[in-house]
Amino acid sequence: MSSYINVFENMLFALRQFVESEKALNTDEIAYRLSVSSRTAQRMTKELNESGWLDFKKVGKCKLYFASDKAKQLFGVNA
Repeated sequence: MSSYINVFENMLFALRQFVESEKALNTDEIAYRLSVSSRTAQRMTKELNESGWLDFKKVGKCKLYFASDKAKQLFGVNA
């Protein structure tokens, strides 16, 4: 059971990084902030995007992720 709690806490922490950031983040930046591998950051951002917590914009070949209105509402930030 504790592994599920750890996953949940990690996802919330990751989501908070996007909400508190003043700029969109790529997966390398989020990997650095969370001290995880780039691949783990990719999986996390993909899951958060597919569930509506993150949006992204494509700049060249790079995806820049940012908090969706849904995520901002969760943390009490004005959308």
